[in-house]
Amino acid sequence: MTGRILGILLFLLGGCTSVADRFVQVEQAVPIDPRSVRFRIQADGSLSSDGAPLSRDGLVARMSLPSNELNLTPVLLETDPEAAFRGVRDALDALIGRACCVHVAFRVDTPSGEGAVELPVLHEPGGWWRLYRGGSYVQMTDENHKSERLEIVASPASGASVRIRALKLGVPGHVYFPEAGEKAPDPSWKGAHPPLGLWTLDPLKQFLGRPDVAALSPYVLFEIESKEKVADVIRGLALLRSATRGEIVPSIPTGN
Repeated sequence: MTGRILGILLFLLGGCTSVADRFVQVEQAVPIDPRSVRFRIQADGSLSSDGAPLSRDGLVARMSLPSNELNLTPVLLETDPEAAFRGVRDALDALIGRACCVHVAFRVDTPSGEGAVELPVLHEPGGWWRLYRGGSYVQMTDENHKSERLEIVASPASGASVRIRALKLGVPGHVYFPEAGEKAPDPSWKGAHPPLGLWTLDPLKQFLGRPDVAALSPYVLFEIESKEKVADVIRGLALLRSATRGEIVPSIPTGN
């Protein structure tokens, strides 16, 4: 799983405010699971739990199950909205890549109070795409690995939008390896669509609601780079969840 995937103190005049007092603001979120184990991720990627520092090895020891079993315990992450995602990525590498946790969400605020934005987790047993969200999973590849679907490649953007980078038609998780001298086929979807670039919620919902698009079982591949701002990543996840009931597959490369 590692290959797939896979606060700070704000000083103010007159005192200081913990990152726990400020979270990413979104319009909609799911309720926080009362069983959630909470961890705070500082801007530099360091961790704490109940106010006590926690190493990544300590996190792995605390959350790992015997024989590297998948851990369905709900985990709620408190993050610094203004930090680069690199610190969160390093914590997720320990939480998901090493401790095999697959029920993960970010703490957020909404107009009606606190909530959570879920981070779907991709698991690939035997080459299958199995996507976990909220403690359950959906199987994204058919038994013959032949069913093509519309892949919407997106990335975070500032404000109330996401950046749509490509629309592709293919089998989820399938990588084509051409023979020597052979030209790989173009996976671009040839259907009509708005120009690639920044899409807000309404155009995205309208596009996904079209019968010809819905017939292709679309899913979103959400590519997240380390340099992205945490707030943009979480708002992007929330926007995509508002736009679709389909799968959202985060792609979070390890390394720089």
